[in-house]
Amino acid sequence: MSSTPRRSLLARFGEEVDGLKAALAAAPEPELHWDFLGGRRTLHRVWWALKNEHASPPRMAAAVFLGVLIGCSPFYGFHVVLCLLLAFVFRLNKLVVWLGSNVSLPIFAPFLAFASIQCAHLLLHGELADVSVAGLRESGPVELVCYWMVGFLPVGSVLGVVTALLVLWRMQPEEAETP
Repeated sequence: MSSTPRRSLLARFGEEVDGLKAALAAAPEPELHWDFLGGRRTLHRVWWALKNEHASPPRMAAAVFLGVLIGCSPFYGFHVVLCLLLAFVFRLNKLVVWLGSNVSLPIFAPFLAFASIQCAHLLLHGELADVSVAGLRESGPVELVCYWMVGFLPVGSVLGVVTALLVLWRMQPEEAETP
């Protein structure tokens, strides 16, 4: 029984690799003035393949949602691995998932962590967390990380839905005006 899911996962991986190979073969030939050992040409074709992988508006919106959700998580250092793994599993654009996870850039990360901790504390205790120095000392880092692990789901989901809706809105084809 356990060999069937493995085979399907391996088959899915093979399909993704075959799709990438086909996309690389279909990539337009760039017009380059210089190309050292074919490096620029290869990078251009890989960029084109990654950019156009699973590029329908609903899939792009789902990729942004997943990336933002991962970016709000406390699993720093594993965001890229999670992005690639989950984008592969759900057949989403890997580049867009990774770009969405960059919502946790160092300038925004403290605010996302604070919002997640407050949200979890509000959901679990019905009140906001005490953020005074004494309150933080009393809580301890393990408890704060546990709150963060609970709170990133609603915070990331809300931010992900908002950004996914923005992506859907921006990717909709514009209707031609009739005179």
